[in-house]
Amino acid sequence: MVKYRTHPAQISSSKRAYLIEQGNRTRIKQLIDWNVGFSELEKEIHLKLLHGIYLDDTELKLAEAWLNKLLEHNEITGHYHQEYFYIYCQKLASAAVQRKALGAWSIERALLNFILSSFPTANALLEFGSGNGTSALLNHLSVTSIEHDPYYLIQRGPNHNCIFAPIENGWYQGTVVKEVLETSNYDLILVDGPPGDLRKGILDYVGLFAQIVCPIIFDDVDRRDDRENMERFCKALDRRYSIFIGDKKAFALTSIQ
Repeated sequence: MVKYRTHPAQISSSKRAYLIEQGNRTRIKQLIDWNVGFSELEKEIHLKLLHGIYLDDTELKLAEAWLNKLLEHNEITGHYHQEYFYIYCQKLASAAVQRKALGAWSIERALLNFILSSFPTANALLEFGSGNGTSALLNHLSVTSIEHDPYYLIQRGPNHNCIFAPIENGWYQGTVVKEVLETSNYDLILVDGPPGDLRKGILDYVGLFAQIVCPIIFDDVDRRDDRENMERFCKALDRRYSIFIGDKKAFALTSIQ
């Protein structure tokens, strides 16, 4: 059991988490040394802005107020060159707005809204892959992420459980996926990884999902290969599916017959 739980990625993840924590202490110390008063909520918003973490509508308004507070404080103290500092704050704000739109490698906002409106009582979600979309989901759900890349193997909140599953035989390590599926119940499963051609590997592990009764969502089915993977998955398990079109991508909701 000890050998199973201890692996290089886990060590790398712990080291990265330590470096992030140390960096955050330095960032907060900068505010203290600058004599900027801040609340715990403002501290959280500040760190999210600097780390590029997803902000929802409410948080985005708080971020705007916080950046204005920093600009006003700098105007009084002259600590930084005001014009350059304004440009820096503007870039932080613009990046936060872009992340709020989601999309690109992340899930689209259309998918996030679909999950929230279609499954209002859902609490636990299992996600294959993790990233910026995970942070958006965590504002509403408890999320378990299966991740193969140590760089993304980080806990993004108190309601987030990120589990390392290296790529093995073309997909996430089957023993890890099996344990995750068998030891917990989920209201919803989201297939949004691994990247590229590795996604077809799920077809070699279809049997692991035979007893799963909750809905399973496949993202990126606007791509032919991903749609074919989803269709073959549904055919093997006798699941029906519906496809929904977002702004730039499409996703499929699958459920038992």
